[in-house]
Amino acid sequence: MAHPRTQLLLLVLVACTLVLCVPAGAQAPGDTLRPHTQTLSPAAFGAGRQSVVSTPNGLKLSGPRGSAETSTTMAAAEFDYVMLRWRADVVDEHQITLHLRASEDGRSWTDWGEAHADPDAVDPNNPADVHWSTVIYAGVSRFYQVRAELETGDDGSVPVLHEVEVHTVDTRRPNADTAAPSLAQPSSHNGRPGFISRAAWGGNEVLNKSKPAVWYTANHLVLHHSADANSLRSSERSWADRVRAIWAYHTYTHGWGDVGYNWLVDPNGVIYEGRNGSADPNRDSVGMHDTANFGSMGVVMLGTFGSGVAGVAPIYPSAAAQNAVVNLFAWKAEQRGIDPMGTSYYYGCTVSVNYCKRDHPDGRVLNIAGHRQVTDHTSCPGDKTIEIIGSIRARVRDRIRPPAGIVQAELVRVEYAGSSVEGGGVVQVRFTIRNTGTEPIGSQDPQPGQVDDITPGHVYDEAECFLGNNSAEVPVFEKETGRLRVVLGGTEGGTALGADCVGNTGGNPWRWGIGGTLQPGEQRIVVGYVRFRNSSAADRVITLRPGLVNENVTYFSSGGATHTLTVTPERRAPETGVSGPAGGEAAVYRLQPVPASHLARATEALSTKEGAYVGSFRWDGGEQNWGESGPLGQQDEFVIAQTRP
Repeated sequence: MAHPRTQLLLLVLVACTLVLCVPAGAQAPGDTLRPHTQTLSPAAFGAGRQSVVSTPNGLKLSGPRGSAETSTTMAAAEFDYVMLRWRADVVDEHQITLHLRASEDGRSWTDWGEAHADPDAVDPNNPADVHWSTVIYAGVSRFYQVRAELETGDDGSVPVLHEVEVHTVDTRRPNADTAAPSLAQPSSHNGRPGFISRAAWGGNEVLNKSKPAVWYTANHLVLHHSADANSLRSSERSWADRVRAIWAYHTYTHGWGDVGYNWLVDPNGVIYEGRNGSADPNRDSVGMHDTANFGSMGVVMLGTFGSGVAGVAPIYPSAAAQNAVVNLFAWKAEQRGIDPMGTSYYYGCTVSVNYCKRDHPDGRVLNIAGHRQVTDHTSCPGDKTIEIIGSIRARVRDRIRPPAGIVQAELVRVEYAGSSVEGGGVVQVRFTIRNTGTEPIGSQDPQPGQVDDITPGHVYDEAECFLGNNSAEVPVFEKETGRLRVVLGGTEGGTALGADCVGNTGGNPWRWGIGGTLQPGEQRIVVGYVRFRNSSAADRVITLRPGLVNENVTYFSSGGATHTLTVTPERRAPETGVSGPAGGEAAVYRLQPVPASHLARATEALSTKEGAYVGSFRWDGGEQNWGESGPLGQQDEFVIAQTRP
């Protein structure tokens, strides 16, 4: 009597990958990890048909919903992983769902399991009808069946399934390293941490079939999750099986020539050498992991740390895995002078036009970032990882720059440049601080401004927060333990400002560094600027509250130095609609001085402020082409304002 098979497990192995190429064909001699590919035409779905018909154009519905499945299909060789690629015309991904089951002998089968579509695997260069599944762990198998379920869309659209490609691979290697290493512990130094080499986990095929390394100095560290099972399953004898599966599909099926990640980390904290050249002690190998790639090191933690992936319950990465990531990041951050808490220019982002550059037009990205903080088309590395990535940054920072102890400082006085500002205007706050201790006090980002000069330093829009915003992409300046910053918060009508902030701001959404090390006994003026808005017809009355903080340690008394600020309506309130022909005068103004970084991220019209009046011209609101200049001879930094009937 045949023994029952275990339930089929659906595991996402490419949730953090991005650009897919043409699937690999037949297995070449010696390519034992090259997936085999079989193409299923609509006619192959001839079993168990319910309300579907096979046409020359594809599998179609003959009712509101239906299904069909293939007969038992023998793969070219035994396999333990499967990935599907299909061509289909759908308005919504849910109009067609594919299911898979597998068998070792063609008689005893796993349960049916859904082959979830992977939105991260969409290649903009592919036709619109191409779809990819996540990678499916099937256990040791030789046979499979695919079932297609079709459903009419809410808009009445009828889906069409043109074909399905089945990619199978056997990742088992009797001579591969399968030792169970001990849990990773925090390293006491910042050298390159220990790892399992490519030769150990992959053997000659990995060494001989991977593309040569491409080099580009890293200044960003990007974290991923593989979005697969959080423990070993069935015939997976070690995490090295999982690593080989990722390598096989990245290298052959996606056509990347090697695994996309520079390093892979399992839940035991064991580090696996990834893309060719990643272990070079002096150079940085370019991976294939976040669409930008040139100028980053990509690390993936094996497992699922977010919701909604193949029914796998989300958990936090293990302490051992987090320790391994910190060890890797601390090594590279110290080697390359990367500020773990900072944001900087990422070259690869500027050439990733449809992904990273779309989300970061200026090319500035968090130096230590989760994948979705580089490009927002993905959920990688999962919500649970995003929750703890701040602590990873802080641990890396403390490894390369140990924090100082409790400092002694005081906020001597606070001065405001006026008690009223027009909507769109900037408030200048001058903090006078003194080091009352015997040790120098360190600063951190963002940099403060200068008295009566808005152009240097960091200017906040009132909606922005130093920890980031939930609804918009803004620069993030994480707390650096033991560092000194001046802070500002406020209330309006009893409600605290900064409701859209990420994390706990302590009621102070705007914070600035102190402009460099403050020596014992030194007194200094630190200047902060905030731009306020008012598109209403009435004044806004805001109570501002300043402060001084030793980050993650203590607040210093502000002496109750609150300040009442009135924000008057802007001169020309924005029109809420346009009726009738638009043919009025358009006024041209010079733009008041503003830091380029602030202007680049300004999404609100009220975040700009008109300066000197230049002139006006007739404009119906249509497209204008001024060539290399702007209206009325303006070249740069100007504002066009128009009120339409």
